[in-house]
Amino acid sequence: MYNGFDGKKISWKKIDRGDFEPNGYVDLVKLIGPYEMAVAYAWVALEAVMGCHVKLLLGSDDGIAVWLNGKQILCHEAERNADKDQNSADLFLKHGRNELLLKIDNKRGTWGYYARFAEPSSSVRLTLL
Repeated sequence: MYNGFDGKKISWKKIDRGDFEPNGYVDLVKLIGPYEMAVAYAWVALEAVMGCHVKLLLGSDDGIAVWLNGKQILCHEAERNADKDQNSADLFLKHGRNELLLKIDNKRGTWGYYARFAEPSSSVRLTLL
């Protein structure tokens, strides 16, 4: 638990597949609330059975940033509606555990994001931890 703006308590919230819209969109208004001038973070641990290159495809309302294993990979400031595949990032996942962190900005109005991996080759196997 952390203190946010005006002393409001903030914390991590676990989401699962049922929290995703059928088209893959994560609606942060439904999950967190209709906050303006706010940010949300999404974190996942992945295990790669071997080192591999993957393409991460993203869409966001509004801006988005991505870190892989503590290194910033992408930062896109925007005021836009989310759509699939607005941004992409080429990632190298090391063998073993990898941590992926997304930051989604909201200026005003609705907010949320899309995040998926492009079709990897058959030699790439990832497991969510």
